Amino acid sequence: MRLLSLIGRVPIQDRRMASASPTFQAKKALRKHIKDQLSGIAPTEIGRQSKEVTDQVLKLPEFGHATRISVYLSMPKAELCTANIVREALSQGKRVFVPYIQKLSESTRSRSCMEMFALHSQEDLDSLQPDTWGIPTLGRDSLQHRENALGGLGPSEENDGQNKDIFEGLDMILLPGVAFDHSGGRLGHGKGFYDHFLRTYWEAASRNNINAKMPRLIGLALKQQLLPPDTTVPTSTDDWRVDQIITGS
Repeated sequence: MRLLSLIGRVPIQDRRMASASPTFQAKKALRKHIKDQLSGIAPTEIGRQSKEVTDQVLKLPEFGHATRISVYLSMPKAELCTANIVREALSQGKRVFVPYIQKLSESTRSRSCMEMFALHSQEDLDSLQPDTWGIPTLGRDSLQHRENALGGLGPSEENDGQNKDIFEGLDMILLPGVAFDHSGGRLGHGKGFYDHFLRTYWEAASRNNINAKMPRLIGLALKQQLLPPDTTVPTSTDDWRVDQIITGS
């Protein structure tokens, strides 16, 4: 397995990757290349790498110390499985937040965005139903009773700021990606959900704490998703680096 720690946290204004005028087509081509590679990986191989990465995550001192973490719930194929990370975090009594992608009102510029909501228990996790991607997903009707990682209960658009001053933040975010490079560059699926969430998280943290800092950002990937050392992910000013990358071997 491979664990890359990217040395040197820098202020948030500088953590967004400097623009090198990358094009939409460059990202699109890299996504296709990586996805073509992933399509040929056997489920048993994904399971083997998932176990390696899970074991490594659970050994991290940062994971042991964390009380509030965000973990993506994985697609049924071509992606590292996080189910056992989530289960272990819940069994240790950690507060676990998982993504929910929601449509926004017509008055907003984006048609949808992602927020993180708390799981209540392992039984809660087991009750989740797959979405169109096959990803276990929170029920829309349950969101109003769930803590939002950005503060308050329920979707930000609907809580009218209620209890949003109660912001406890996150200690760690485990992120997926289509590809990663050795400097922490991350290529997502092209919707910008994580980049938008991280920017919104920073804004919420800054409103509530003058000493605000970001959670530790850890990318989880199959070994096929880590680019060679001399290759980088095409990026723009809206893209965020991760602090650490953990892959299978």
